[in-house]
Amino acid sequence: MFKRFANIILAVLIFSSALFFLGCSKEALPVIDEKTNTMTDEVEEISFGVWEIRAPQSAASIMIYDYIKANFKIDIKPITLSTDNWRSELDWMAGANQLPDVFMHDVTDNKLQYKQLINAGALSFLPKEIWGKMQRLSEVLSWYEDVYSVNDKMYFIPRTYQTFDQTHGSTNVIYYRKDWAQNLSYSSFDTDIEFTDIIKLLSNFRASDPDNNTIWDTWGITGSGGIDFLWSMFLEPFGVRSWVIEDGRWIPGLLSDSAKQAMAWAAQLYRDGVIDPDIADQTPERAMQKFLSSKAGMLLAPAYYSDLLDFETQWAIYNPDTSIENSVRIMPSYKTPKGTISNEVDTFKGGSLISSNITDGQMYKILKLYNWMYSPQGRNYLIYGSETVENYEYQKDEQSFSSQNTEFYNFANLASWNLDKNPFDNVAGSTFNTYASDMIESNIWPWSHQSELFTNGMLTPEMCIFDIDLIAEHKLVNLIKTTRDFDIDWENYVQSMYAELNVQAAIDEVNNANPIQSDTNTVSP
Repeated sequence: MFKRFANIILAVLIFSSALFFLGCSKEALPVIDEKTNTMTDEVEEISFGVWEIRAPQSAASIMIYDYIKANFKIDIKPITLSTDNWRSELDWMAGANQLPDVFMHDVTDNKLQYKQLINAGALSFLPKEIWGKMQRLSEVLSWYEDVYSVNDKMYFIPRTYQTFDQTHGSTNVIYYRKDWAQNLSYSSFDTDIEFTDIIKLLSNFRASDPDNNTIWDTWGITGSGGIDFLWSMFLEPFGVRSWVIEDGRWIPGLLSDSAKQAMAWAAQLYRDGVIDPDIADQTPERAMQKFLSSKAGMLLAPAYYSDLLDFETQWAIYNPDTSIENSVRIMPSYKTPKGTISNEVDTFKGGSLISSNITDGQMYKILKLYNWMYSPQGRNYLIYGSETVENYEYQKDEQSFSSQNTEFYNFANLASWNLDKNPFDNVAGSTFNTYASDMIESNIWPWSHQSELFTNGMLTPEMCIFDIDLIAEHKLVNLIKTTRDFDIDWENYVQSMYAELNVQAAIDEVNNANPIQSDTNTVSP
C-alpha cells in the first residue's frame, strides 16, 4: 500500500505520462430537469470495475444482474480487477482512456492516484442536485462532503462502515476473559475505568496461570495487523491521529509527543511479555484462535453484528463445556493517561469512482442504484436474494444465497461492507449477543481530537506521496521489540523518518493550506 519515496516518485512520473493522453474533464454541472429525475426505459450498458467480478453464470449472480437491469435499466458489464494488481491495472486503463464507468478505489490510502485521476479529468463529480434528492445516498454523502469534497465537489461514493446509523463508533473492541479476571479478584469492568486498570489486568494474565494448565503460556493480549493493532490499542486512545496539532502547527501523528507516550507503554508491555509478539504479521483468524484456545486473556478484534455471531459460534466449538456468557466480556470505553477516550476516526474504507466518460442519464441511474444498495432492502437483496428478510437464521451454509453468488459476490461491497444488523434481519439475539450489542451501542465514542485533514492538506503534491504507515510500522514494531533506551531510540526513529521521507515538505504544505487560528486552536476555513 505504501512505498518508499524514491519508488513513489517513479510511479508518479509513469502515471503522469499515462494520464497525459486523457481527454478533458466534463466540469460543467449537468442540467437536471423533472424528466431526467425519472427512470427511463432505455437499458444502457455500464461497466463496473470490481475486485474479482466476472460475467454472471451462477443462478444467484444472474438473478442480481437481471434485477438491476429490470429495475435500474443498467446492463452491467463486469470489468475484473485483480486484488493484487488493481492499481497498476487502473494506471493502464487511465492512460488508454479505458477506465470502467464505475470502479472501486481505496481513495485515502492511495491519495496520489486518486488526485492524479481528478487532475487529469478522468473522474466525474457527483452532482448534488441529483444525490441530494435520494434519501440514503444523501445521508451518506452529506455526512462526508464537508471534509472529503474537492473544490466543493464529491468525487467518490464511500464504502461506509455504518450505512444505517451514521455515528462515529469503534470497529474494534477489547474482549477479555471475565472468568479469569474474577479468579484474579477482578470483578467485571463496567464504567469509569482507566487505561491503567486494563494494563494491570493484562500484566496479571501474563504473570499468572489463568487457565490452570501449569504452563506459563498465556499472553496478556493478542491481535493482528501490526500498525493497525498499535493504532487501536495505543495510538488512538492517546489522541494520536494521522495529523495532530502540536506546538501550534500540524505534524504527522506518528511523529508526535502523543505517539511517543503511547509507544512507551507498548514498549514496556512488550518487554514484559504482555503483548503477543506475533501481532505484527498475524492474521485476524489466528489471533481469534489464540483467544478461543486460552492463549491470551484479551483480544483486540471487530465486534459488529456478524463478527459477534461468528465469535459466539467459534467459542462453542473451542469451548463446548464453557458458557460464553460466563467467560467473556467487552471492555467499556476508558480513559487514558492523557484523558482522551478511545475511538476510531474514519467511518469509511474506500469507495466507488465514476468515469468522466459517462452521460448525465447514466450518472442518474448509477446514483439511483447506489441509493438502493445503501438501503436495507438493497443490501438484503444482494446478500440474501430477497428485499425483505424475516427471521433470517445466521449460519455459514454452503447452500446460502451469498455462497452461490460467485461472480457478483463483491457487488454487495460497493455501497457498504459493514454487514451490520439492520431492521429487516429481525433476529432474536442470544444472551451474549444482546449483551455485546448493548455494550457497543452504549459505548459509541465521539471524536476526541481535531478532524483529520484530507482535501486541502492531504491532497497537496507532497502529501500524496507522504504515505507513512508502512515505513513507520516496521520501525515502531522493531522499536518496541528491541529498545533498551526508549528516549534515544524514539529520537532516532523520528530523525530516520525525516531523513527517509519528505516530512518537512509535507508539514509545510499542510500548515500553509490549513493555518491554525491561535485564539481557537482550530483550522481556518
